[in-house]
Amino acid sequence: MIFIQVLIILIWIIPIVIFTNMYLRMDKEDQVKIRTELKRPSGYLGLGVPILGALLLLTGIFLATKVIQHIGVILLLGSWFATCVISWKKGNTSPMTSAALALLGFAGFIAYSYLI
Repeated sequence: MIFIQVLIILIWIIPIVIFTNMYLRMDKEDQVKIRTELKRPSGYLGLGVPILGALLLLTGIFLATKVIQHIGVILLLGSWFATCVISWKKGNTSPMTSAALALLGFAGFIAYSYLI
């Protein structure tokens, strides 16, 4: 049981340490870009929600708690679709690419639903 507790703590601490280390190594210009990106809601949808979803999914897997797993998957898939729409609206990807990525996310959801 202690092994699982330590593992879950590491699951949440390691990404925080890695991102903090990456941020501190960046140039001042890049740090300003990151701060301005995180002030926009699309920054949270593109970066924050998928990371939170992945952490919740892994936590749910190691705790064998289906509710936490489902919340993580919903966050991951929601951010996947939001990122597809945002990148299409900004002109970063073509409508066909965004549609293909959305279909890929939908296929992942179907596969997850089938494997539950």
